[in-house]
Formats: sequence, C-alpha cells, structure tokens
Amino acid sequence: MTDPDRPRALVVVDAFAKRHLVDEGALERLARSAQVTVLPHTADERVMEAELRRSSALFVLGWAIDSPELDEQRLASAPYLRYIGATQDGRWRFLDVSAAVSRGIACCDASGAMGRVVAEFAFALCVSTLRDLPRKHSLMAAGGWWDGWEDGGDPSGGKVLPRTSVFGSRVGIVGFGGTGSHAADLFLAAGADVIVHSSWLSEPESRSRGLSLAASVQQLAENSDILVVATQPRHDTVGLVSADVLAALPSGAVVVLVGRASTVDMESLLDQVAVGRLRLGIDVYEEEPPAVGHRVRGMPGVVHTPHVAGRTLAGHRLILDELVSDFERVLNGTAPAWATTMDRWKRVITGRGSRAARTAVESSDS
Repeated sequence: MTDPDRPRALVVVDAFAKRHLVDEGALERLARSAQVTVLPHTADERVMEAELRRSSALFVLGWAIDSPELDEQRLASAPYLRYIGATQDGRWRFLDVSAAVSRGIACCDASGAMGRVVAEFAFALCVSTLRDLPRKHSLMAAGGWWDGWEDGGDPSGGKVLPRTSVFGSRVGIVGFGGTGSHAADLFLAAGADVIVHSSWLSEPESRSRGLSLAASVQQLAENSDILVVATQPRHDTVGLVSADVLAALPSGAVVVLVGRASTVDMESLLDQVAVGRLRLGIDVYEEEPPAVGHRVRGMPGVVHTPHVAGRTLAGHRLILDELVSDFERVLNGTAPAWATTMDRWKRVITGRGSRAARTAVESSDS
C-alpha cells in the first residue's frame, strides 16, 4: 500500500455539527487541499474504518459521544493519518491522544476559537451589571427616567462607592483558556488592571501580555473589583471559587460567571448577592434552566442570561475554519496553532472522563 497522491480528509459530523458547525466555505477550502468525504457519526463502523484507512486527516465535528474509539489498534490500521481535529465538550473522549502523538499524528482542538465570542459576552455582561442596564431599560420602557447618580450619590459621606466602570478597576480572571485569554485583552483595552489565576500561564508570558499572576484564587479575589470565572468543567475546578474566596472579594465587587456553575459555591454567592455585598452577571447555572421560582430569577443585583454566551453561528463556525487552517499548516510542514499538548489532554481527560484514554493517562503517569 502506498501513500495516496492526493490527501484524503474524513469529516465525521453529528446532528449538532451538521446544523451549526459545518460551514460550506471551510469545506470548500478543505477540498482544495484534500479529497473530502463527509460521513454522519451514525455511519456503519466498517464504512468508517475503511475510509479512515485511506485518510490523511480526520475531523470529528460535534460532541463525539458516539464516535468510534480511536485506540492504538485502530490508529495502527490508519497508516496515512497525520492529523486529527476535534471540537466541542466531547473532544478527545474518542481518542487515545498519547498513542496518536507517538505515531506522529497532530491532534488539534480548536474549540477555544469561539472563546473570543464568549469573552465578548462576558465583557458585555460585566458592563451591564456594573451599570445596572436591565433596570434602566425597564424604567425607560415603562415611561420613566433616571435622574440619580450611578454610584449612589455624594462620595463625601465616606462610604465605599460601588464600581461603575471597567476603567480603573482591578479585574481577576479565573482560568486562562480561549475565553479567559480573550477576556483579558478586552479588559486591558478598557483600562483595567488584569490579574489571572491559571494552571499553565507562565510569569514571563503573563508579563509580556501586561498581566499579573495570582498564586491562588483567594489571592486573586483579594485583589479584584471584578471577578470573571471562565474555567472549564473539570473535577479539579469544582468549588474552586469557594465561600472563602467569595468572602475575600471587596464589598460591591462584581462576579461574572460564563464558565460552569460547578466552579462556584453558588449558594454562598447568591447569599452574598442577596444581602447586597456582591453583584452578579451570570450566564450558566447548576441546573439548566433554573426552576421558575429559583431565587436567582429577578434577584436584585443580578443580570442573568440563559446560557447564550457562545450561541452564535459565526462563533461556532470559527472552529472548523481554524481546524482547516491547522490541517493546511501540517501539510505545509509548519506547527499547527491548536495542537493539544499531552499535559492539557491529561487535564481534560481526567477531569471529564473518557473510554480508553483514561487508562492511557494512568499508564503514562506510572
């Protein structure tokens, strides 16, 4: 068997991907570099394996819940495979990344490309909470007018005034993936001092970007007027923003939650919002949707949205576009921009669970 003259790319899509991720422009661009076959994730496994044996690239678009498991044995039966790109929260559940990397296959995860869309929403949610925009909108819609001061009146009384502007604020960001990174850029551009707590960001890189690093989430909270929580849902992030962390925030601080609710002690957070000590901009919840009578609905000091921060077609379609770009880089002999490192894969897999991959992580650590 010889390497085919023209690379072949197998694109596996589920129903979600077919509706929201597959951009014809990106597929046309892919077709200029490879012969493209698109199969539904429900395709017969023998058909899938036959196509994979001839493919240079595999794109798994969607949640990968039912995608065939790519273990050492299956990868060995795909001699031309040089590139695997995947998306969404189910990424890498189907693949033994360690086995793939050892075979020289570039494994790329461009789901972070839509982080800029979520970051933009987080920034908007922050400003909306700082300035209490929904209440002012409702006031105007009902025929009213606002004639007070945004910060509550005369500062000569000696009280601590609530923050009403990003400019001049100290913004703490928990998590520095695609969303956290883009959010940092937006807040810096708005004139804030930005502090980050990250499991991987180095001191030299943070300095080069104009950021400060916090050694712990507690330290981050102590130095933040605005706390943006943008972490991934992993076992090691559950309860990361604890009651003690929330208590360390200064009175009047704003918490912006666009990652996952599991990261935060939600009861403590809502308790502190209920007494007016903290304000909250929130897009994600412990139970979705929250019950009709849930106390977060309509609570003063809260701006809430129904988990829509990343829900734009343009944002989702950035992912496939970036995956195609990375495949082009691999063909040209340059490093892909979205390559998954072993360390990152281990964090995601052990945090979210997988099939064969969990065993591979354990064996690679032994």
